This record gives sequence, structure tokens and C-alpha cells, in this order.
Amino acid sequence: MSNDWSGVPTPSVVVGELLKKASPTPHIIVFANEKGGVGKTTLALHSCTALCHSGAKVLVIDLDNRQRSLTTSLEMREATARILKVGLPTPKFAALDKQSGNLLVQEIQRLGNGVNFVVIDLPGADAATARFALAMADTIVTPVGSSVYDLNVLARFNPATREFSAAGHFAALIAELRNAKAQAGLRSPDWIILKNRSRGGERRLGELVSVSLDEVASAIGCRIGTGLPESISFRDLNGYGLTYLDLGLIPSIGRRNYKIEKTIRDVVRQYNLPDFERQIPKNSGEERTKQNQRERAAVPQKSTRAYHEALSSHRSPRILENK
Repeated sequence: MSNDWSGVPTPSVVVGELLKKASPTPHIIVFANEKGGVGKTTLALHSCTALCHSGAKVLVIDLDNRQRSLTTSLEMREATARILKVGLPTPKFAALDKQSGNLLVQEIQRLGNGVNFVVIDLPGADAATARFALAMADTIVTPVGSSVYDLNVLARFNPATREFSAAGHFAALIAELRNAKAQAGLRSPDWIILKNRSRGGERRLGELVSVSLDEVASAIGCRIGTGLPESISFRDLNGYGLTYLDLGLIPSIGRRNYKIEKTIRDVVRQYNLPDFERQIPKNSGEERTKQNQRERAAVPQKSTRAYHEALSSHRSPRILENK
């Protein structure tokens, strides 16, 4: 049987197809959760930006071809860099409109020459290409919120005792992909689940979710970490393609917040990525020339001033001085 009941290829078929293709050499990080609203794309944006700031060369592939939220953010990031004439560390990126495993591999091979990491953002649904990306992954990052609905994709619990009873559908898919890769002699991906978008007012519920995750971690074969808290600090700059890691390069729009910067980097450190924060020479040779050309692109002074004013007024002083 080549497809499961949903019509997408079974994990064994996906891994079999993967074996027929030349494996991309960069470390592949896949952000995945079949439940939406957990902050997956915001986490992916902050993660790829942190990697770029560390000196790594990054390629981003957006497989959510309906929302295209990550692509839009990175397009805005390029526009911000051009208008403000500042060299923002930015990944290469592409949205895969027509999707298949073959096209995903081809896109990585086309754009991924010389990159250290490939970041893939999946849609909040099961699909053939999403399964192929998960099979390719070296690291899978799954954010979850403080909700029993978020837990349901990972595990099933006895409603009376809250004891673990079975893997949820997404965790079961990861297990099947891992088993298929092991049978094919391929390395199993590292899987980290991040408690994301935690709110101060949901402390009790958050603690219950944390206890539940800790109980099922060994059963479903994952690590548990801490993602970004639910704060406007991590979303107020997204419309410009920026994160708080960029404020050191654009001092005219506000002061840096070192606590927030540390929070973002601490999240990425949990991924245990090879050579994270190793200083790689940035923007040399042809790449530096191309970036200089973008920065020198003709932008009317009036437009630059208006953009500065909009960006500065968008960020409230209360946020800037976030404890």
C-alpha cells in the first residue's frame, strides 16, 4: 500500500523515495506542527535570523504556500534593509508554490550551495511534501502552546487520570518516519518540542502542560525545551521583517534589549546545532558586492525618512524598556 487513508504517501514510501535522491548536505531544520496557532512561523523567523547573526549561511524554504507568512516577513526584511540602507544578515529564501519531494530537493540544490543550514517551515496540515521534508530533517522543532488541543497532536491521555495512553497522530507519524529511516540505514532526526507562547496568566494550565510533556517525552522520543514567551516583544517588528537581534544595526529606531536578545539565542541553543555561533566570515567576495549593490539601490530620501518614522512610532517605549 503506497498511501494511507488520507491519500498521502506512507512513511516507508516517503523514505524509499528519499533514498533515490541525492541527499542535501546542509543541516536541515524543519519547523512542524499539524496544529496551527502555536507560533511556528514566528519561531522560525527568529531562529533563522539568529543563525544569520551568528555568521551562518542559511536557506529558508516556505512550504506553506497559502499563508506564505515566513516568505512575506523575509521580503519585508529585504525591503527594510534596502530602504534604511543597512546590511541586515538575511537568509536566502523561497516559497515552493508547486510542491513535491522532487521539487523540494531541486530547490535546495539550486539555492543551497555553500549554506550551513536549511530551515523549512511546514503548513499546519499533513501533506505529501511535508512528510518528505520531515524525512529529510536532521532536526525537527515542534512548538506547542498551553492548551490540551496542542497536546492532542502529540499524545492521548486518560481523561480521568491524565495518564499517557497513546501517541497522537503527529507523534505517530514521526515515529513511523524514524522507523522507516532506521530500516533504511539512515540517521534518525533529533526532535525537540518547545513550550511556546507561554503567558503569565496561564501559569496553572502551563504547568499542567509541562508535566504532561515531561511524562510523554520518553514515550514519543523527543526532548522538551522552552520557546518564546507570549509577548508583543517577539511580534512587534515582524511586519518589517525584523527581530530584536537587529536593533544593534539600526540604533536610530530604538535601544537594544539584551534580555530579549538572550531569550532568542537561548531558544536556538537548545536545538544543539553543529557550529552554532561559530564565527564564519560574513558577506565576503561576490556576496558582499551584491549586498552593497542592494544597499546602494536608489531610494528617495523622503521614503527613507517616512519609513524610519513609521518603524520608530510602531515600537512603543513600554516595549523598548521591557523588563
